[in-house]
Parts: sequence; C-alpha cells; structure tokens
Amino acid sequence: METTTVGTTLSTRERQQSMQAQQSPQVQQQQQQTSWRTEHKAARTLGVIMGAFLLCWLPFFLWYVITSLCGNACHCPDLLVSVLFWIGYTNSALNPLIYAYFNRDFREAFKDTLQTVFLTCWCRGDDDQQHWGTAGWRPSRGRGFWKSSVPTHYV
Repeated sequence: METTTVGTTLSTRERQQSMQAQQSPQVQQQQQQTSWRTEHKAARTLGVIMGAFLLCWLPFFLWYVITSLCGNACHCPDLLVSVLFWIGYTNSALNPLIYAYFNRDFREAFKDTLQTVFLTCWCRGDDDQQHWGTAGWRPSRGRGFWKSSVPTHYV
C-alpha cells in the first residue's frame, strides 16, 4: 500500500511575494525601479535592433515582392540588386555595434576581441624577441595563425 505525505509547498512566485511582504516599502520601491529600468533598457535595445533590421532589409524585400508581382515587365539592373543585398548584409555588421553601444558586458567582450585580433595581426611579423603580456606570446614562423599568435587565455 502506498502512502503519500500531504504538505504545503510554496511555489517560487509565492515565496517571492512572501519575501516582498516582509520588506520595507522603500526596498520594494527601489527593486521595482531597478526592474523597470532594466526592462526599459532591454525594450529600447530591442527596438533599435529591430529598427536597424527593417531599415537594412526592407528595401530588398520590397524589391523582391515588386519584381515577383511584376514578372518580366519590371526589369531591374543587376547592380541595384547587388546594392540591395549588401544593404541587407550590413545589418549583420551593425548588430555587434548596436549591442556594444547598449550593453556594457558585450562592449567589454567586443573590445577585448577586437584588441586581440588587431594586435595579433599587426604584431605577427615582428622579431622573435617580442612578447605580449604574461601569456608568452611569440610571433609565428609559419605554424599557423591561431596556434602561435593568439594568447592561450583567449583561445
């Protein structure tokens, strides 16, 4: 015969509400303001990302729909098609810049990545006595880009 224990378990939401009831009104107001600020910042970032996407890809999609509906009657130069594609492709280049502008953590990681790539490319041809930081970086002698020229703490 099975026996079950009937107990009261609080859900996560109920525990949070219980904890909030025990906090002072000032702490609750500060937490609510912080939460609102975070949500506002996320909404603004998402709005900018979506706006950039629309600006970059809308010309291409409008061209695509128009030429699909027109058929052979609407001739479009190949150069225009290429330009519309590349305007759309620039969205991929804009996204990291937008995220770096709006997000401090992403900005630091992006800056570190760019510094690593550019320093590695610029310093690659220098003499063997050169080193970089405590990672023991040495210029390569034809052994490949990643194995010899990127510090181990970035790989």
